Amino acid sequence: MEQGLLFAIVIFPLVLCALGARNYPVYSGLIPFLGGGTALIGTVLVALSGAPITARWLHTGLQLDTLSGSISFAVLTIGGVVMRYSARYLEDDPKREHFLKSIAFVLVSVMIMLLTSNLAALIVAWAAASFFLHRLLMHFSERVKARRAAEQKFWVSRFGDLFLVAGAFGLHQIFGTMDLPEMFTMAAQLPSDHPNLFTLNASLCLLTAGAIVKSAQYPFHFWLPKSLETPTPISALLHAGVINGGGYLVIRLSPILHQSDVALIMLLLFGTLSTVYGALVMSVQSDVKKQLAFSTVAQMGFMMVQCGLGAYQLASLHIVGHAFYKSYAFLSSGRAADLGKIRKLSPRRGALTTDNLWPQVIAMTMAVLGFLAILWITGINPLGKSGGILLSLVLVLAMAQALLSSENKTIGVTFALLMGISYFVLSHFWGHLLEGVVQMRVTQHSLGHSIIAGFSLLAFFGLYVGQNNLHRFFETKFGCKFYVYLLNGGYLGR
Repeated sequence: MEQGLLFAIVIFPLVLCALGARNYPVYSGLIPFLGGGTALIGTVLVALSGAPITARWLHTGLQLDTLSGSISFAVLTIGGVVMRYSARYLEDDPKREHFLKSIAFVLVSVMIMLLTSNLAALIVAWAAASFFLHRLLMHFSERVKARRAAEQKFWVSRFGDLFLVAGAFGLHQIFGTMDLPEMFTMAAQLPSDHPNLFTLNASLCLLTAGAIVKSAQYPFHFWLPKSLETPTPISALLHAGVINGGGYLVIRLSPILHQSDVALIMLLLFGTLSTVYGALVMSVQSDVKKQLAFSTVAQMGFMMVQCGLGAYQLASLHIVGHAFYKSYAFLSSGRAADLGKIRKLSPRRGALTTDNLWPQVIAMTMAVLGFLAILWITGINPLGKSGGILLSLVLVLAMAQALLSSENKTIGVTFALLMGISYFVLSHFWGHLLEGVVQMRVTQHSLGHSIIAGFSLLAFFGLYVGQNNLHRFFETKFGCKFYVYLLNGGYLGR
């Protein structure tokens, strides 16, 4: 029965597509949500039993644990919403059936990628998802910009695949298997003076590089804003599900990845650069969808930072939360014009930080005090957790930004405190959920890792100060040029 549940999760998108082709009203009911519901049931069963659901299929293993189950729930739920939305959105489009079939094949490929316990099958499934996504990006093939974006995405993904294949080949040379559980068991027993440690580090760095390239990290992100030429449902599916593949691979490999300090440094460095770059470019965009696209670059960057710090459970929680938020944001982006009209009729908002720096200083002080109060009440010690110092700073900055941006200070204080409390509650719950599945032990890092972590800390603080004072900087001669540079996304990929 449990294996049947596993197969049902994998093939559900195809079943939904077949039912919808025969009976259009299927998409308007609750059936599109059954896939996500099935994945949720499977995840709950695994969490209660403490043992994953496994099966053999096409000479490879499928395994549903709390990590793959929680992300599968998010992807299938969002996929069902996207297919339901697309059936109506493209009602008069002659290529609608072809479009829906491609979505179904993308989702099935992503499900295999999430559920397989074989590294080679994961890479093949990821390439298949990229292939079917390419067909979706070419839906408006008569548009020059759409074709260019699809072609750039295709070649960037193939570049990333080269890193993945090379890294997987290196791991196979060391362990003699592509089965992930076996690989993790053997890696834990490797002595510190093993002759293959250099090959292991090189292989993990190659896999990390592949994850960075395929997750639209700076400077490999340039195709992502251009992909907005595709229909809106695909933007929602791409930003909410497919692009998370790099983060999932890194988290899945965490039981072995933590042994490579160089790979963690790569994640920290590229993640920090992508976060700062994406956030700054996003802040000057007037197009709603471009704001969301560069927001994804920044969010994926921060997820890589979490992985680089060893906070893999928080990175997986970030994947699920970001997926739901970004899919809703894209599918409701059409309301932005109406919202703009409403704002024009509303009373003018007062200046928040345009006159002096005191509001920023006060907001930061209150956020620090609120954070310390939460620590005192809960008895939590961030120093005992992976990346505790840097992630605590990011939380304080987020709380300060909430205080700074709120017109009603009572609501702002309440929201900031709820943000801090929710962070610790959810991280504690998610840590228990993924216990034994991802690496959670705090490890001793090298001096180089500590230096890059310090750089990241300064970069996030600088981002807070910079975003709230860009208006001052843009008044200078160099600032005007920098504004144009940001507005054009750094001129990458042109």
